[in-house]
Amino acid sequence: MSDLQNFLFIPEDKDNTCKESFEFTIQKDGDTIYIRDLKIIGEMGCQGYIKIVSYLLKDKNIDSFEIEQFSKVTCNRNVSCGINLAEALRQIKDKYQSK
Repeated sequence: MSDLQNFLFIPEDKDNTCKESFEFTIQKDGDTIYIRDLKIIGEMGCQGYIKIVSYLLKDKNIDSFEIEQFSKVTCNRNVSCGINLAEALRQIKDKYQSK
C-alpha cells in the first residue's frame, strides 16, 4: 500500500456553489484508490451534509461509488455539492488510476 496523498479540489464556478474546497486524503493499493478522509470546506450550507458525506466516503474504494449519481443531487445553487463531488472523484481517478 502506498503512502497517503492529498488531493485538493477547488470548484471552478465559485459564485454558484457554497463550498470552497474538497480536501481528500487518498491511498493506493495497486490499482485500487481508497478515500481515507474528506474535508469539505465552506461556511454556507448544511454542516450535517458535510459530515455525512465525509463519513460515507471514508475508507472506501473509489470504484465502489456510482460517481454520476452524485451529480444528480441538486440544491438552491446552480452547482451542487454533489456535482462538485462527482467532478472531484473523476479527477482523482484520472490522476491516480493506471492507464
